[in-house]
Amino acid sequence: MAGTDLIAAGLLEKDENKDILWTWSYPTIDAETVERLTRKCVLSGEAAESNENDAENSTFPFTFGHYGKTWHYIHTAKIDQSEVLPKVTHFSVVLLTKTLLSIL
Repeated sequence: MAGTDLIAAGLLEKDENKDILWTWSYPTIDAETVERLTRKCVLSGEAAESNENDAENSTFPFTFGHYGKTWHYIHTAKIDQSEVLPKVTHFSVVLLTKTLLSIL
C-alpha cells in the first residue's frame, strides 16, 4: 500500500459491560463514518450479543468493504487478560484507504 492510499486508522474497544467505544483515530474521522464503521465491526450486532466470545468464535473476525470511494478494513480480536485495561474484552483495528488493498 502506498503511503498516500491510507486515509485514517482507528481503534474501537468493547468493555465487559458490552459498551463499544471509538477510542482513537488519526487523523480525525467524522462522526457519520465512525457510526457506520462501528455498526460494521463484529463487536456490535445480534451475533455479538448472542455469543459471549464473539470475536474469537465469529465467522468474520476480519471484514472489509467500501462506501463511496473509501475502503474500510476491520480486524477484531479478543483480549484474554490485560493488566493495563482490565475491563476491555475485545478491540478492533480499522483502516480507511482510497483503494482496495492487494493482499496477495
